[in-house]
Amino acid sequence: MDLVIYLHNLFSAIRKRDGTEYEPGTLTSVQYSIDRYLKENRAGYSIKSDSQFSHSNQVLASKRKNLKSQGKGNLKSRADPLTKEEIQILRNKGLLGKGMKTMSC
Repeated sequence: MDLVIYLHNLFSAIRKRDGTEYEPGTLTSVQYSIDRYLKENRAGYSIKSDSQFSHSNQVLASKRKNLKSQGKGNLKSRADPLTKEEIQILRNKGLLGKGMKTMSC
């Protein structure tokens, strides 16, 4: 199947226009988007779970692992809490009331 070869090549070579690597999660999003497109258009197979695509999935998993070892994908999972000064600024502007709970340092 041509799609198997195409996905293998795509996952092994995909880069941003400027030549830098995508984040690992972005690569997974690309895979999910292609799979969703095929499902919506009744292709009858899944590039995520069907065995004929196992090699391209291994290529993708290997690339994601390699990118993570290079420090990609280590994004913060939550925002930093507001400082006391930032909370005071919000209160002074009337954007944060006295009864509202805040999580500060």
